[in-house]
Amino acid sequence: MKKDISHDSAHGYRTDLTTVIGHFPYYQMVAEELGAQCFCIAPSELLALTSEELWRRNRAFLEDNIEAGGQFVLATEPEAAKPGSWFEKELAFLIGQGAKLVPMPAPQLCVSTN
Repeated sequence: MKKDISHDSAHGYRTDLTTVIGHFPYYQMVAEELGAQCFCIAPSELLALTSEELWRRNRAFLEDNIEAGGQFVLATEPEAAKPGSWFEKELAFLIGQGAKLVPMPAPQLCVSTN
């Protein structure tokens, strides 16, 4: 199944299938604006996790959303991904799963698993 990453600023996303990724705190703000979900862990729990555990949970979250037929809205342009950031890891993972960039004329990006 091919996934697409495309720009789309319309708010017509199915919020039950939409996940926002990007740099902190932008991905949380966009998720709230769209009524979508994002990967969030309570600060107290976050401090107890190793980087490997955090990535395992993050990757499982992404995989669950792909399997559900969801789409991923990017709150940060891919070119602005900071080297070594979680956002860079998420993009690499999604692209490794077959996602591709599909430009469209708006500031937000979308990964569709359809």
